This record gives sequence, C-alpha cells and structure tokens, in this order.
Amino acid sequence: MTELFGTDVSLAKIHAQIAIGSMVALRDGQIMWIWGHNKVWANYSSDGGRTWSDAVACTYENGDQVPGGVVSLIRLASGDLGMAQAIDDYGEIRRFSFHVSQNEGRTWSDPAYINAPGRRESPMADEDQ
Repeated sequence: MTELFGTDVSLAKIHAQIAIGSMVALRDGQIMWIWGHNKVWANYSSDGGRTWSDAVACTYENGDQVPGGVVSLIRLASGDLGMAQAIDDYGEIRRFSFHVSQNEGRTWSDPAYINAPGRRESPMADEDQ
C-alpha cells in the first residue's frame, strides 16, 4: 500500500517565487527537485519528499550558475540526467536548450540549443509560431 502524505517547502528554501519545476530519483535514493526563476536551483529530499534541503545552485561544469527558466528532467538511457530548459525573455519563451549531467545533477553541460532561431518554443505545449 502506498503511503500518502503532504509536505510544505518553506519559501526560505526556495528563495523567491518559482517557475515550473521537475523531480527525478537519484541513484543514491534521494529525490532532486529542480526549478528555475532567475537562476536554476535544486532541493534534495532523503526521506521520500517529507523534508527538503535548502536550495543549491545548479552550475555548469565551469562553475557558472545555470540561468533560470522552465526546466524538465529525464533519466537518459545512458544513465545520465537530461534537462530540457526554456529560457523566458520578458514573457515570451525565446530559447529552448538541452543539458546533460554525468554526475547526478551536480554539474550540467553547456546548453545545446534545440529550437530554430527566431522561433518561440515551449516544453509544455506544441506551439507553431
């Protein structure tokens, strides 16, 4: 039987209002919740989501913080993590990129832009504009 419970994440843990986030189970049993606003952040839970860590900055391999935007996670067939990201520019999504982490989200690859120049794309819906 699945145990259901509620959890609250304090605003102090998520810094500011958040955009849409995504969760993935890590190999060590933790859950990583990743979200973006001005920058991309992650919170971790070691108890199935009952409690959460303070926010941790998501960085590229060079140490720079990943800029904010709507993010979606996936476990790739290789075992690495993939992150699709839409960068919102003043209310209109302008860039859609993909990043890979080979170390369970501790660092991310530089963006590979996957939308055509000048096109508006969204990870949440088909938009042909």
